Amino acid sequence: DLILGTRTGSVNYDRLHIQGNTGNVGIGTISPDAKLEVIGNVKIATTGVSDNLLLTSADTSASSAPDIVMYRTAAIADSDTLGVLEYRGKNGMVPSSATPLTYNALYSRIVDASANQSMLSINTNKGNGAGAFTQAVHIAAIGTNNSATGAILINPSSDFELPAYNLDVKGTGNFTGLVSGITPVDPANLVTKAYVDSSAG
Repeated sequence: DLILGTRTGSVNYDRLHIQGNTGNVGIGTISPDAKLEVIGNVKIATTGVSDNLLLTSADTSASSAPDIVMYRTAAIADSDTLGVLEYRGKNGMVPSSATPLTYNALYSRIVDASANQSMLSINTNKGNGAGAFTQAVHIAAIGTNNSATGAILINPSSDFELPAYNLDVKGTGNFTGLVSGITPVDPANLVTKAYVDSSAG
């Protein structure tokens, strides 16, 4: 193995470890199990505007493709967050934003660990004050096990609120095109003109 280290006083520190049998490189670890394994934070500063992080695969298998995995190795519980993808920026038009604002974020959250119930929460920003960061959409599965279906809740009122319907909108809605395939089962259901015409009389 090749080890690069530093020394402070009488203490030696391993900084970079290259395994002789695998060629794996470890930073913060002496036993990397991938071509590059880093224990700690990583920062990449880019200069271009495209292909800043490029994953490629030469595998021709239909089920094989480059992927990014966020893996929380600790045991999960209700209300835990598995991972967050944030988009930040400094807005020169907002004098008070000396530090980057989070404009959009995607959260993967555990609603009920015992039932393996999770959801994706899409958050957006409007303004620069308290409460400006808004949960806009919750995406989850509703139903039971293999019969569960995808569902979307727009404008949720709490962090872990699940949609009650496949499309659950808390607020106003506007349809500029045709709405089809709806059979009303409740007085509050939306119906199409064709259904009204066929039921008239």
